[in-house]
Amino acid sequence: LRNLSKKRLFAFINVVGLSIAIACNILIYLFVSDELSYDQFHEQRDRIVRLNRVTYNPDGSFNNSDAFLPAPLGPALVNDMPEVEATVRFLTYEDYYIRNGEQIFLEDVLFADKDFLNMFSFKVLSKNSGSLLQNLNAVLITEDIAEKYFPGENPVGKELEIRLNNVFETFTITALLENIPSNSSVQFSVVIPFEKGIATFDWIKQSLDMWNRAAFPTYALLKEGVSAEQLQEKMLAFRHRYYPDELEELKAGKNWEEGDPVKRNYYVQPITDIHLNTQLQSGMVPPSNPMYSYILLAIGAALLLLACINFTTLTIGQASSRIKEIGIRKVVGAKRGQLIIQLWVESFLMSGLALIVGLVIVALALPEFNTIAQKQLTLTAIFSIKKLVIITGFLLITGLIAGGYPALSFSNFKPLASLKNKIKLGGTNTYTRTLVVIQFAVSLLLVSVTLLMSRQINYMKSKDLGFDKEQLLVINANSLDGYDLIERYRAETVGLPAIVSIAGSATSFTMGNLRRGYDYKGEEKQAYLFEVSANYIETMGMELLEGRNFNPAMASDSTNAMIVNESLVKDLNLSKPIGELLEGFSRGDNPSPAIIGILKDYHFSSLEKAIEPLAITIGSRFGFRHLLVKIAPNKIRETIPQLESIWKNISPDLPFTYYFLDEQMDAQYQNDERWGKIVSYAGIVTILIACLGLFGLTAISASGRTKEMGIRKVLGATVPSIMWLVSREFIRLIAFALVFAALPAWYLSKIWLNNFAYRINIAYDLFLFAGLFILFASAITASYHVIKVSLENPVKSLRDE
Repeated sequence: LRNLSKKRLFAFINVVGLSIAIACNILIYLFVSDELSYDQFHEQRDRIVRLNRVTYNPDGSFNNSDAFLPAPLGPALVNDMPEVEATVRFLTYEDYYIRNGEQIFLEDVLFADKDFLNMFSFKVLSKNSGSLLQNLNAVLITEDIAEKYFPGENPVGKELEIRLNNVFETFTITALLENIPSNSSVQFSVVIPFEKGIATFDWIKQSLDMWNRAAFPTYALLKEGVSAEQLQEKMLAFRHRYYPDELEELKAGKNWEEGDPVKRNYYVQPITDIHLNTQLQSGMVPPSNPMYSYILLAIGAALLLLACINFTTLTIGQASSRIKEIGIRKVVGAKRGQLIIQLWVESFLMSGLALIVGLVIVALALPEFNTIAQKQLTLTAIFSIKKLVIITGFLLITGLIAGGYPALSFSNFKPLASLKNKIKLGGTNTYTRTLVVIQFAVSLLLVSVTLLMSRQINYMKSKDLGFDKEQLLVINANSLDGYDLIERYRAETVGLPAIVSIAGSATSFTMGNLRRGYDYKGEEKQAYLFEVSANYIETMGMELLEGRNFNPAMASDSTNAMIVNESLVKDLNLSKPIGELLEGFSRGDNPSPAIIGILKDYHFSSLEKAIEPLAITIGSRFGFRHLLVKIAPNKIRETIPQLESIWKNISPDLPFTYYFLDEQMDAQYQNDERWGKIVSYAGIVTILIACLGLFGLTAISASGRTKEMGIRKVLGATVPSIMWLVSREFIRLIAFALVFAALPAWYLSKIWLNNFAYRINIAYDLFLFAGLFILFASAITASYHVIKVSLENPVKSLRDE
């Protein structure tokens, strides 16, 4: 306590640096532990698996995966596989309107088989007796939905109306569920029986015995003692039982044996593997890339290292003030071990104080961190026995690292040695110089990566996508007749010059796409399929390179005509694509469609992915769920109320909901933006900690050279030369740190950019800007003490000589 009170500035720097680093590490620990806890709350988690359809390259390597599977798969697993106890199929087709009196909202509705709550451990707060999904018109809701429609009431037994197939039907609430944990890979607000979907939608009923229509995520509950690996061993034979043509194809022309490469198979994935497995996608919640957790852990370790470096360098810098104390202690009988313990205890006490301050910082920063990380973390999560043990161990490690070198070094001083201050940053101490270089190298690394991420995101947002995304309003036409809606809107907007064009689409870029496999001349191919209205291409401002657009007056265009993109032409290796029949792409009893036009490639998905084959047809089996309205420039403000008024005339019972396509396209990069923000915050914190250390070291160096500077000024040295003399050592070290960090920064930037099919080039100006920024920040930090010693009256420093 005496040392802290005598060295208040250095105590403040150490406590602030350590507390910020500890706070960041606690936040990172909460984040990573939440990532690792996904789906761990299910009591039967070791027995729950998700089925995936996986396709392989000819050499047997992974190609892609899909978690949307055929409807008969679930029942077949129960019937054919003694290892499977039960299965649950889901349908997450779209949001549906739910009404209670005057209240009406679009909600996330999940269709699920009746074993849903027997398999998953979602907490039931209140329920009716009996099977909760047995009745066709039963519905399960979460607390948020209950509070929205029945505030302050127990909703069990009450009724809600859900709009299915353009008709509101009455459902009875049979259970109230606790809000779904944020660390669940299965997310929903409302659950209704899968059997209700069969009874309501003809296409689902038709899918029950169709193995070539995939739309239903399927989970299985394994019997006690059965592992996912055991079931996986039997999946290929199971698939060949229902796809015998695949087995015949494998055997044709070659001696295929069990274990040889196959084109596709079902893959059994434990539920606890879903969240952090980016290879197997297409779930209800996009998986999280574990790389970011590793990055955060590395950032946390770097911040803690920087804070410990500050502690070490400042303690070394004050060595002269401790040498007399340690010498006297040794003279009166203190042993080295006692001194080591004393110095380490000081370090632990400093770390303990920093932990208390760090917890306060965590409490203040947690809301903003939750916003950026899209989590629902709470400070109370720390206060479990496991986490407290980890944090205590973390504290001990911090104290050991921070106080290790000073304790071992100072305790080794000879009691009768010269009491001259031998350890100065500006002198020959290689250790302290190395620590400063590491600090600023880490700072440059994070700042340059932050600049790179920002530039890449700006590039993706501003890149020409191959269509005109501006001034495009997308109206949500869920649960309405999309065909009728387009015609009525066109009729109502004839007199509105601000409306340039209106088109319809069954899918909309970031709101879900339909991907279809087809057999083209004996070769398995895949392409995205867009079902649109005839004027879709001109409304979107796309470019036809060859052929013609759809003609609604030609009946054949709605049944056997397709417009494809350049990537599909390349994929099929077509030299004369116009008129080519796309075998295996027919719909229903219609003949194979012919290619009537070639569309210039455009980005219908994120720039993280290369443009894939795409086919566009007019008409839709399920109606147009999105209405695209092209509005004249500078006319949006007055046009939206007019469109809403038309909506109310057409469908007075349903709310008018819309979004702008350009905003929705930009939203694809929210994940990259938030990680860019996290890295930028980390960069700011590292610079802050590094500059805190530099501020303290400059103070030590300047105070130790006061008499030297006085003599130099008496002998004629100018203020600028004095300033350069005091600061040049720091500038050299920082410059060396910038050079030292450039290569790892370039390498890490390259690794991150490899996640994007379309990316910027790594420019050297990124490292230059980062280096100049850090030099400027460090110069400002050191300037106070440098200017102070440079301007000090030499008489004052030499008067006692």
